[in-house]
Amino acid sequence: MGSTPENRPGLIEIGPARPRHENAQAAFVAIVPALFIFGIMAFAPSIIVDGDPYWHIAAGRWMVQHLAIPHSDPFSYTFAGAPWHAHEWLSEVVMGVAYLWAGWRGIYLLFGLAIGLTVFAMARTLLRYLHPMAAFVFLILAAMALVVDVQARPQFLALPVLALWTAALLAARNSDKAPHPAAMAVLMMLWANLHGSFVLGFVLFALFAAETFAKRVARKQWLIVSIVIIVAATITPEGLSGLLFPIRLMSLKSLSLINEWKVLELSFVRPFEIWLLATLAFAFLTGARIPVVTGVLFLGILYETFLHKRYADVLLVVGTMILAEPFGRSLKTVSAPLRLPLPVGAMVLAMAVVFAVGAARLVLPRAEPEGYQAFVSAASHVPSALRRQPVLNAWGFGGYLIFDGERPFIDGRADMYGDDFVETFFHAESGDRAALTALLARYGVAWTILPPASPANTALDALGWPVLYRDDAAVIHVRETIPPK
Repeated sequence: MGSTPENRPGLIEIGPARPRHENAQAAFVAIVPALFIFGIMAFAPSIIVDGDPYWHIAAGRWMVQHLAIPHSDPFSYTFAGAPWHAHEWLSEVVMGVAYLWAGWRGIYLLFGLAIGLTVFAMARTLLRYLHPMAAFVFLILAAMALVVDVQARPQFLALPVLALWTAALLAARNSDKAPHPAAMAVLMMLWANLHGSFVLGFVLFALFAAETFAKRVARKQWLIVSIVIIVAATITPEGLSGLLFPIRLMSLKSLSLINEWKVLELSFVRPFEIWLLATLAFAFLTGARIPVVTGVLFLGILYETFLHKRYADVLLVVGTMILAEPFGRSLKTVSAPLRLPLPVGAMVLAMAVVFAVGAARLVLPRAEPEGYQAFVSAASHVPSALRRQPVLNAWGFGGYLIFDGERPFIDGRADMYGDDFVETFFHAESGDRAALTALLARYGVAWTILPPASPANTALDALGWPVLYRDDAAVIHVRETIPPK
């Protein structure tokens, strides 16, 4: 008599099939949190917190209009024509199309869908190992921490791929098989064109493959899949050189000057800290037996999160998923997984909710982001003749200038500008009068636009540069006094 999934060696031990009410609870956990998160994100202008979304959208619009992927800088005046690796081109095209279709409402819907799909994929894995109510608690803690950190940037469009990739590796490990090569190839090809975080996929794959090799099972199959995903990662506009780009990016010394790459601060409690404390407390208090690979992976991403706070979202997704099985064992609630397809009625209802929320977002008054990064009022006070002259702008303002059709001094593309230029810029903006004077002279800067708190404003005042405009978002200095209109 053939073995069943319940007694086949190497698989997790699972209990009897779920009773009907538990399947209903599982369907609720799989669908409702994802819909809830989608609804929140569809009306969340807080996802625009700096200038990067603006230049990503502008890059996407450029690619749509030119039907090409740029290999040199078409935006700045300081590096015009310099080599530029548009490694997030697919994300930018999607963002550009969403904006051209529905403006900022399209951007909100796009990222709402991305995070909703991420939460759905996480729920599917949690439900494989946890009772629906336990899965719901762990999922909500992670999802709420994720929502407050979401920004309209390519890395968040790649999160659904990260979740699906992790789910595939977990399923393969627990079946003592290699993941399906075609599915992994499609995921890797998509990921490599969406965002440079695809290298994390190789790290995850290598760890799970090493664990499987130690068990001496499916070695040949894992080797085949490893070759397949490496080849898939080269199917980008940059080909083989694209594989090395994330490594070159991470080697930039100037990354430490950029906010998202700074160390994680724990000076106040946020949803992420609540999730982390709850997760660690549960692991210790219940004595959850965490496999070596799972523990190494969790601690490794946690270490990177403390070094660079942008890894917090990776930890939320991957950490929640890989701990589901050991937590399920400690709770003794590991049961039969929720089977696909979900009930037809539930899926129809879910799609109806998605369309209803999307329609509401499209017809309700638009909510364009304003403030620090979208200094619309300040920019409107710059005469058109002055706009055509070189500007010295804050790091976070460059994206909006590109979006508004201006050529910035600098923007969020640190990989293109390089360490020397970025470090020189931040040194000048720190208020060093000699460094600032040299930079202004070298590039023939005619006006500056900086946040009010920038020390460079004080230096410009001391240099005798008149203030053209000042508000809570920006201060504009000019080299020479502009006659009144």
